[in-house]
Amino acid sequence: MTSKTSFLPTYILFNKIKILLDIDHLRHLDLCADQVFMSSELRKFPYITISETLILVATTLLRDVLILFTIGEKTVQIPESFAEEV
Repeated sequence: MTSKTSFLPTYILFNKIKILLDIDHLRHLDLCADQVFMSSELRKFPYITISETLILVATTLLRDVLILFTIGEKTVQIPESFAEEV
């Protein structure tokens, strides 16, 4: 298995996270969360914004996945350009 092959799922995950964290998408989700919060239809609704939660979860997920890889060694598994983008 080459280093590019083992890195591919991480790259795909990162692209999916970028789509999820698109600013327009987050604004829409925050608007929906705000409407639910203001309607008081749910007794417990701890989120005023969903975007903060999604950003926290996505950042933590990427950190936990990427910690297994190395940068700057001959056996590099993450391209430096990707590391800079993250």
